[in-house]
Amino acid sequence: MKLARILASFCFLIVIPVYSQTFKEALDLYNQTKHDESLKILTALPLLDAEVYNLIAKNQYMLGDYDRALEFLQKSLKLESEILGDVGDNISDDYLWIGRAYGKKAESGDPSAIKNAINSRKALEKAVDFQVRNIEALEDLFEFYIRAPGFLGGSKPKASKIADTIKVLNIAEGHIYYSKLAENYKDFESAERYLTIAINTKPDDCNYRLDMAAYLTRRKRYDESKKIFEEANAICSGNPDFLFGKAQVYINSKRNLGEARRLLDIYISLDNLTPNNPSRYEARQLLKSLN
Repeated sequence: MKLARILASFCFLIVIPVYSQTFKEALDLYNQTKHDESLKILTALPLLDAEVYNLIAKNQYMLGDYDRALEFLQKSLKLESEILGDVGDNISDDYLWIGRAYGKKAESGDPSAIKNAINSRKALEKAVDFQVRNIEALEDLFEFYIRAPGFLGGSKPKASKIADTIKVLNIAEGHIYYSKLAENYKDFESAERYLTIAINTKPDDCNYRLDMAAYLTRRKRYDESKKIFEEANAICSGNPDFLFGKAQVYINSKRNLGEARRLLDIYISLDNLTPNNPSRYEARQLLKSLN
């Protein structure tokens, strides 16, 4: 019996480093947006803990399988809650992605859209409750509050408070969200002023110019929008967010659709995408909308 325990302990010491290295390989593949390959490794692991469940879920989300993503996020959340109780950044991250997955399901327009939208809001609120500095959750929750009708929990005053919190964490980002709020109130002068402040705060960040170009397009100021696009292109030609964002602006405005298709084709073929960029699945969905 003593020998059996020694052998078991020895095997355990071998398994853990191998497991850790294998998980790292799966995480690296996820970060390279090789989601199918990452899933293949993860689902073959002998130990399925909260960390593994969370990464499986994120891969599924990026592939557009939101039901499977929710299934594994709930498993991750259950284990994290049992270990950490009512605290922890990992729990906040689980709720963030649960909110995102329910949000995508709500956008699909199925009969459960209202329920999914409410579930999305509740999850995002919990993500912020668990970690008030979770800027991704704050940004997603802001978008919900400002877009959703009141009966689903939309609230401009709550969106305003979120924008204040974001500004504390990131001054330029805070002004982007002030701009969105001002535009929603139809205070277009303030909306443009906040966008200008964001650009001046981080002049090398082409995303802020992209936000300005999108705003000018919505205001049908197409010549000015084109100029801003040209400025952004000079700063970040080939930047994935810029390619996707520019295509999205064209599609939303029903203009330059041939160029939008070309940009999305380039985007999908890029080998430098990360999970922080829109997924290839989202890009393909945009392409389908052009058919």
